[in-house]
Parts: sequence; C-alpha cells; structure tokens
Amino acid sequence: MQQSNRTVDYSKDPKLQLLESLIRECFAVNTTHSEVYAADHEPNEDALYCPRTFDGFACWDETPAAATAYQPCPDFVVGFDSRRFAYKRCLENGTWFLHPEGNKPWTNYTTCIDVEDLNFRSVVNSIYVTGYAISVAALLISVAIFLYFRSLQCTRIRIHIHLFTSFALNNVLWIIWYKTVIDQVTVVQNNEVWCQVLHIITNYFMVTSYIWMFCEGLHLHIALVVVFVKDEVAMRWFVGTGWGLPLVIVGVYAVVRYNTPGATVRCWMDISDSFWIIIVPVLLSLFASFGKSLSFRRFADDGAGRAFCPRPRMIMYDGGAVFLPSVCV
Repeated sequence: MQQSNRTVDYSKDPKLQLLESLIRECFAVNTTHSEVYAADHEPNEDALYCPRTFDGFACWDETPAAATAYQPCPDFVVGFDSRRFAYKRCLENGTWFLHPEGNKPWTNYTTCIDVEDLNFRSVVNSIYVTGYAISVAALLISVAIFLYFRSLQCTRIRIHIHLFTSFALNNVLWIIWYKTVIDQVTVVQNNEVWCQVLHIITNYFMVTSYIWMFCEGLHLHIALVVVFVKDEVAMRWFVGTGWGLPLVIVGVYAVVRYNTPGATVRCWMDISDSFWIIIVPVLLSLFASFGKSLSFRRFADDGAGRAFCPRPRMIMYDGGAVFLPSVCV
C-alpha cells in the first residue's frame, strides 16, 4: 500500500490528536474497553475470537465467536447519549459482522441516538427554514417596491436594495443548506465537494449582510459629516466594499481552512479555528455600526437641544408697520 506524501501534525488539530490517542490507547495491551459481552455459550481456550479493532469511534476488544460486545456510546459525538450502549457482533467464524450494503465491519451506533432529542432538533430546523422562507418573501416584496417606485431612487434606497438582496440570498442559501446537508446524513458522511462549496458561498453572503449594514451607517455618517460627496462616487465605493470585501475575507478563510489538516471533513460543519477569519471582521463591522449609531444619537440630541430663534422682523407698508415676533423652533 502506498503511503501518502503528506505528513499530518496531530498536535495542531484537536480532533486528529484525539483520534491518535484513541488508536494508541486501543492497541495498548493493558487496556480493556468492551468488557461486557453476551454469548450463547462460555468460550474456551480453543474458541475463535474476533480481533481487537478500532472502528473510528471506539475500541473493541477481542470478543468470542457468536458473542455481542457492548460499551457506552462515545460522548464526543454530537447527538449521541453516552448513557446508552453501542454493540458489535462477532460471528461464529470469528469475524466481525459485515454490513450488507458496504460489506465492511459495522458497529451498531443507532442505539446511541436520543430519539426525543433528534425530534426536537428536527422541529427546530423546521422553524429555522420556515423563518428564512418568510424573511425571503418579505425582503423580495420590499425590493420590488423600491424598484417599482422611481421616486424612491436615491443613494440611501439603493443601499437598502443591496442590503435586502444580500439578506434574501443568504436566507435562500441557508434553506438549501438545511434541506440538502443538515437533513441528509449521507451527504455529510461522504463530504461531497458541492456541499463544501455551498458552505463557502453561504458564509460569503452572510458576511455581505453584515458589511452592507456597515455601509448603511457609513452612508449616514457621510451625509451628516462629509456632505460634499457625489452620490455616484460614494455608491461605487459602497458596492465595492459591500460585495468585494466579503469575497476577500471568505476567500482567505477558504484557503486557510482547506490547508488545515482535519478541517475539511463533514462538509466543513465542524467548528474550526480558521473561522475566526470570518468572525473578527463581522464583529468589527458590528462594533463600528454600533459606534456610529451612538454618535448619530448624540448628534440628534445636540441638534434638538439647540432651538432655532430667528431675529424679530418689522414689515413696513403704506398704512403703517407690522411687528413680527420671533418664534423659536
């Protein structure tokens, strides 16, 4: 068998480090894992045994033929209840049971799943999808209104259109993600290329939503403080920032994560340290938007506190004069 030329540094990835320790512990002579087993008869010295094996989740000790080994479900697998037991059958000929579909040794972990928790998660996912669908409908109606009424066309409304479009596309992609990835276990297990690409595109539009919110606040800041800026020039900068900056951020994230050992499995669903490349710019945009909102509030309060009082005026005419007192506004 050819060995891969790519060396893996287990110390850099917690998952690979855990896997390495589990394998090392499994084949240590003085360790016992599946102590309890059920058999039709007591084994003797000449009896056949299934060899010790590691199935990717747990270690299974040598087990007598025609016996079933049990052990607690692994607690590091999401959705598994460690209080339940998984089992593995040793056949009469001293080999582990092979699954009919893949013809490979198979361990029954279906008993590890908490059905009530699974149903609860399914309900929550359905609520997510329904909420995203309602949001998409409302956003599309809003964009249609902005585009239909020509009188609404201005820089502020154009930014609204871009913001609502990014929201709608992000919600549509999340619906696709839940329906084609979250609800399909085989897709996650096979780690299809298209689901990895879907993960990247979904996160791209998620970042665009936050950056366009930042552009909303930036436009208001420019309108109140800078004033003398052409709308066409400002809009070009907003479009470049709103759609281009997230492309750079997510592109760097994708490259870093792709080259991180163990971070590209399960359709990139697992949390990776490389995700901070996305989190940090998003947090910075939120802090900047929040800071602008505070400055706008102070600006509005200062403007409201200073009343405008024009000087009194006197209007002369042929019959006399009329004195107009000042009215503060």
